[in-house]
Amino acid sequence: MGAETMESPSLFLCKGLLLTGFSLLAFLLTCWNAPAAAELTIELVPPMVAEGGNSVLFVHEMPLNVQAFYWYKQRDSTKSYEVARYLTPTNQSSKMPQHSDRKTVFYSGSLLIRNVTKADSGVYTLLTFNTEMESELTHVHLEVQEPVAQ
Repeated sequence: MGAETMESPSLFLCKGLLLTGFSLLAFLLTCWNAPAAAELTIELVPPMVAEGGNSVLFVHEMPLNVQAFYWYKQRDSTKSYEVARYLTPTNQSSKMPQHSDRKTVFYSGSLLIRNVTKADSGVYTLLTFNTEMESELTHVHLEVQEPVAQ
């Protein structure tokens, strides 16, 4: 019988590197990326809306531990720009008087704007608070188009 060579099962070849034992473990721990936590995002539905249409600022990946969230029509979270709020422990929503007839906030965090006007264009900010009272800001820009002539 001819001589056979067998590689040790503890050897690992990756991109030209020969790794064994602890160096393999160190390599894997250095290079392995844990899956990222789902990140809260806001999607405009539809992505483009004409005056008179409806738009939903659709929230994806709302954390389960959210205790309250607030929508603002500006980049900052100043009370004077507040559109609506929702308190999850009591399932209580409220809208600011100047927005009450056309804007609806949902338990999911999404915001419906009915019969949009050019004045609705701008940055909307979602401020969330979790059970540890940590806050997170997420922004989206809504641009209302001129109505299409028929």
